[in-house]
Amino acid sequence: MRIIAGDRKGATLYAPRGMNTRPTSGKVRESLFNQLAHGGLEAGFEGLRILDLFAGSGALGLEALSRGAASAVMVDGDGAALAAMERNIAALRYQDRVRIVRGRLPQALTRLTGSRFDLIFCDPPYGTVDAVALVTALIDARLNAPGATLVWEDGVEHAPALEGLATPVHHRVHGDTVMTVWRLSHDAPH
Repeated sequence: MRIIAGDRKGATLYAPRGMNTRPTSGKVRESLFNQLAHGGLEAGFEGLRILDLFAGSGALGLEALSRGAASAVMVDGDGAALAAMERNIAALRYQDRVRIVRGRLPQALTRLTGSRFDLIFCDPPYGTVDAVALVTALIDARLNAPGATLVWEDGVEHAPALEGLATPVHHRVHGDTVMTVWRLSHDAPH
């Protein structure tokens, strides 16, 4: 697994062994970042504040940093994933641009109060997370900057429906994986 583009292009990323962490493949990451660069993020990645939920090895957030994002907060509760993430951050020398939050979601969101994010990645274990509840918690906590973009990766049979919370921008299927790019609403409906 490698960084695809940007100032750390070609750098190798470490992923933990086992089934708890399922890194997004290079082909899917490349497709996603092309979608974002050519339609989801009209202004590009420069200066964006990233939130990477279920971050695993950190590949999505680190790719965004390599492409010019200003900072990233990475959230995960798995020990092996956190170790891989820390190893990757150190190898890429991004320690000053990344904050790691250890914890389970959605509870870990309470530790982000006062932060705002422009681009949010959510890559939970397929079919295990109530997308509406998690996105509602994000919006209720006011973690999304106005016009924030959400990328949700899930299995094709678990693709979320977020009507009233977000507007779909792109939707692409890669084998058993579906990537949906959403524009988040500023406030959750109550």
